[in-house]
Amino acid sequence: MSLWDALFGNQKNPADAAMPYLDKAGNALHQGYDKYAAIGDDPAAYLEKLMQAYKPSRSYGLRNEEAQRAAGNAAAAGGMRGSPNNSLNSARIADSLLGEDMQQWLGNVFGQQKLGYDASTGLAGNLANLYGQQGQYSFQGQREQNAGQNDFLKGLLGLAGGIGGTIFGPAGSAIGSALGTQVGNWLK
Repeated sequence: MSLWDALFGNQKNPADAAMPYLDKAGNALHQGYDKYAAIGDDPAAYLEKLMQAYKPSRSYGLRNEEAQRAAGNAAAAGGMRGSPNNSLNSARIADSLLGEDMQQWLGNVFGQQKLGYDASTGLAGNLANLYGQQGQYSFQGQREQNAGQNDFLKGLLGLAGGIGGTIFGPAGSAIGSALGTQVGNWLK
């Protein structure tokens, strides 16, 4: 820092020193939350997109075969095998088991998404807090640097007043003191 800068300027706004960190905090929160917030914009479209990845599980296939066989045997025993009621009953069994399988699959997907959400938002919150603290430290550091410059200038003017008093007597000292007070008020 030059003597000129120390005496007459180069002071910066502490808020300007803090802003890069505060901007990072906002970006960290957006990165953590935006993809989850977007799900709420059109939940039906999101669910449809998820369901495109669904495939019936092996467990569903085994349970459906077993239930269909049992229902077929019962229908055959009652003489109803191949009837419209037998076909309707088979469709209900398959639909019910498929619905349970889909719900189980969705529960697993949403469980994984919850883990991802918790991790993502936790990280975003921690990063935002970290950047916020860095912003506070930057603000405080710049404010203290500015105060140091002000104190240096006040001291220098006080010294000039003392020298003026020595050379020019009480009138020089009073002028130097008044000048130091005025500059101190400007710097506040």
